[in-house]
Amino acid sequence: MKPLRFIPKDINIFLILNGLRKFEKHYIRRNFSTYPTFELFTYSYKVGEFFVHGEVLNLLFKNNKNNFGVIDHDCYILDSKIFDKLKIIKNNFLISIYNKMNKKANLTFPKTYALFFNINQVKKIMEKYKINCLYYNYKINSIYFQKIPLQVQKKLGEIKLDYNNYPDGRINFFDTLELIFSMAIYEKLSFKFLSLKKNSIVHVKKTSYFYRIKKKDLILEYFILKTLSAIKDYKIKKEYSKFILPYMKYRCPEETLKHISFNLRRSSRFKDITYLLSKMKY
Repeated sequence: MKPLRFIPKDINIFLILNGLRKFEKHYIRRNFSTYPTFELFTYSYKVGEFFVHGEVLNLLFKNNKNNFGVIDHDCYILDSKIFDKLKIIKNNFLISIYNKMNKKANLTFPKTYALFFNINQVKKIMEKYKINCLYYNYKINSIYFQKIPLQVQKKLGEIKLDYNNYPDGRINFFDTLELIFSMAIYEKLSFKFLSLKKNSIVHVKKTSYFYRIKKKDLILEYFILKTLSAIKDYKIKKEYSKFILPYMKYRCPEETLKHISFNLRRSSRFKDITYLLSKMKY
């Protein structure tokens, strides 16, 4: 919950409890009682039994009337002045801090790590094209999850997107929100991309699926072990250790740090992570 400490007090925040275990809910209610919370009913915290990112966003768009923003749990906004820039003007579809270029289509897409939405514009696109925030054309056991509507397929072709060219060239489906972004581009709606100073924001990445990564990521492992070692609550530390440590190559951050190569230590990612840890006083 450290990211919350970097957010100015005048920003309205509410926490969505999605797939949390009892001890996690108790911890949040004890330590973050000033924030309103909304608990989603889930059967367990296991993958497939809680709401995925796109489902939560669908609920937010359906039930909100005002513009709102979302921040990934491992995205740390360290410069509070960034929040002053999150002001939607009429023609902005959204404000994004991160972006990616699709070279084949020559289009720039927002990344979902930190976004602020013009809710009326987003709802219009969703309603007009009968689409939502979930994956499209995602294949599970040879079965496609949510096929792209035919009327949308034709319009995607006009902006050079198709089954051979998805917004994120690394994956062969439309990821969370990407079909909505694509139709916003088709409608010539504008994205505002913020230009920020170095170290004003750090996105750690991969923390929600570190246990599925086959090749060990020592920088990520160092961050996880460093944050784990800083936890003071006995119950939280005990339960998280049981889950996390079996997936770690080493058992403590100091040992991991010894095995991070000289070249990796020179990388911008390692510098960002160590800077973030220093700001968190870990």
